[in-house]
Amino acid sequence: MKRAVYRGGNFRGRKGDRRSRLDIVADILDASHGRVRKTHLMYKCSMSFTQMTGYLNWILRAKLLVVENDGTKFLFKISRKGRSFLKSYESLKALME
Repeated sequence: MKRAVYRGGNFRGRKGDRRSRLDIVADILDASHGRVRKTHLMYKCSMSFTQMTGYLNWILRAKLLVVENDGTKFLFKISRKGRSFLKSYESLKALME
């Protein structure tokens, strides 16, 4: 029987299960509904600076997130394309359960 384990805002299966790349991207997008800093995303998604930087580079190139600069810091926010991706991802996960 699977035991629910809390990891970075989402519930996954048994302890030790690894998140897929799509799960990680979805976690980042889900945490980006407001304007958030990179460190907030790191803590919310349980990732290191290096890991987050790699994923953010890919996500920004895919235009799933947008970056806003308020003069002192960069803030990340989910884009329309990112919301569409997240909706499709959640539908696909629901079909697989």
